[in-house]
Amino acid sequence: MVDYKGQVLAERLLLACYVVLCTPAWIYGYFQQDFNYPLYAWAAATGIAAVLVLPNWGIYNRNPIKWIPSVKYKKKKSD
Repeated sequence: MVDYKGQVLAERLLLACYVVLCTPAWIYGYFQQDFNYPLYAWAAATGIAAVLVLPNWGIYNRNPIKWIPSVKYKKKKSD
């Protein structure tokens, strides 16, 4: 299970992939008057981001959530 800090890290990695790859490709495609470069960069960024973000890597589970036990569970356990 991904914790909250892991979700923030995953979103930052996703954003970084798109900004680093798509922004230069968009600028280059604009000057070359060819829209294929941004599309290829978007596809590459999506693939890289999917590999980085979708699996449940250990870097996303460093701060596990400690849940408070429910009252119902405590009552059943003590009976």
